[in-house]
Amino acid sequence: MVKKEVQEYIYEHPWEVVTEASLRKYPNRWCPQVQRVETLRRTVDSSGRLLSRRLFQGTNPVPSWLHWLIGSEPAYAVEDSVVDPQQKTMVLRLSSLSLRNWVEVDETCTYRVHPENPNWTVLRQEWSCQWKEPSGMIAALENLSVERFRKTVANGRQAIKEICDDIERAADSVTSFAKEWSDRLGDAAREWVDEPTCGSRQDANHP
Repeated sequence: MVKKEVQEYIYEHPWEVVTEASLRKYPNRWCPQVQRVETLRRTVDSSGRLLSRRLFQGTNPVPSWLHWLIGSEPAYAVEDSVVDPQQKTMVLRLSSLSLRNWVEVDETCTYRVHPENPNWTVLRQEWSCQWKEPSGMIAALENLSVERFRKTVANGRQAIKEICDDIERAADSVTSFAKEWSDRLGDAAREWVDEPTCGSRQDANHP
């Protein structure tokens, strides 16, 4: 039996910020299960879409009490992503590579602009998990996998929210800095324009 879960979440941040935060998500203290991420391919197609493939190395999803049977080696997964800046969509598809004789896990995340608020972003997550062995424990393992997914989802959202806040704070800081210096330069320019020139001072002293 395949276990499935679908969730939606609204980030109160623009799509551009959430997209950048998602791509910068790892490493992160909220997601310790992801140990390493390597970009295998990154291209831009004729439509201007960014196509990427990344390899993830993480902790073994198998419960510790089954390591004696299945092993405890790191787990691997591959993620294919499509970022469409014109349509303002990003789709991430993650599939497990390790332990496929035992369990298959797939996840799709879709980020879109909120239909009612253009400054918000809607995330839709679709997840599926199918344990194949050991046959006598499949139901219990699938329930454990659902619990793990829900916890991982909650932590992942928190990670993205924090990164979004960092991105917006940095942008605000740069904007504030630029405005401050623009004001200073404007004041200096006005002072320079208003200041009498040497010639005008000399003319004043010698009518």
